[in-house]
Amino acid sequence: MSIIGIGIDILQKKRIKKIFNKFKKKFVIKILSNYELNQFFQEKEKINFLAKRFSIKESISKAIGTGIRKEIKFKNIELHHNKYGKPIIIFLNETKKIIKILKIKFTHISITDEKKYVCTVVILER
Repeated sequence: MSIIGIGIDILQKKRIKKIFNKFKKKFVIKILSNYELNQFFQEKEKINFLAKRFSIKESISKAIGTGIRKEIKFKNIELHHNKYGKPIIIFLNETKKIIKILKIKFTHISITDEKKYVCTVVILER
């Protein structure tokens, strides 16, 4: 196995709050998958929820080396957690195809959040 990409992102939660307050549902629909949308509507801390997902998706796009673009969409990267709380990424649609082309086998993720910030790190292995 070899590392093919590392991505990191740090984000001020107030940035997400500002975008959310301006665009509301349009912003949420742009960045969340259908699975995540269902979670979002049940979530009490909506800004924290959005900030974590936005940041992890940014980190993944950086690790892939493309940034967010035509084939790598926010909606096509989905954050899940295993029974112990460990974050797991599911790739969907065009993004899943890119992951297969790049032969990515393992995705390592770390998410941390504090009162004002969210920080995420992603390592992709082949």
